[in-house]
Amino acid sequence: MRVSRVVVALVWSLVALSSGCKQLLGAEEDGACEHIHNLDREPRTDVALLSKLIQLNTKPTAAHWTRGRLGGESSLPGGGDWELVALLEFSEEDQTEMTDAAKAEVAEVDLPALPWLGAMLGMPLPPPARAKECVEQTLRLNGLGYDGTQFQQYFLKTNTFMKVSGSPFFVLWMSTRPLTGTPQAGAPPR
Repeated sequence: MRVSRVVVALVWSLVALSSGCKQLLGAEEDGACEHIHNLDREPRTDVALLSKLIQLNTKPTAAHWTRGRLGGESSLPGGGDWELVALLEFSEEDQTEMTDAAKAEVAEVDLPALPWLGAMLGMPLPPPARAKECVEQTLRLNGLGYDGTQFQQYFLKTNTFMKVSGSPFFVLWMSTRPLTGTPQAGAPPR
């Protein structure tokens, strides 16, 4: 019995589709989103390790932080951009010294919606994006922004340093490149 080329091609196509091999047929994968923020999902609390990554002239009484790769075009050789998000608590005395020493600005910032961040700030996470959407979820925080250059070390530059309204926390967000379209709360004037 002789099998025609059309039948062979049709069977091969059905097998490729049924086994999830859409790439063999040149189709794009669903859900192949490249997110900008690729932060660790669980926070660290080690202040000593954090102080090796950033300047901590004023030691926090507690810190919850995460870091991760920053997607998109890199400004560093080898594509090594990364970012750090931290919730820091300081003693009343240190808070007064840090906030009195700088001029505050009302600030608003959209941070990556990490479950631990929402839980610590008592904020609900946004509803998940629809399956076909490629959207990064964010938490919008507001408060008083301050100059955060005191924390900068190596390639990490401060995007945001602010006292979060209604909480005991300061949020510190740093990255190896400025994040375009991101509110630069507390950034020093240029």
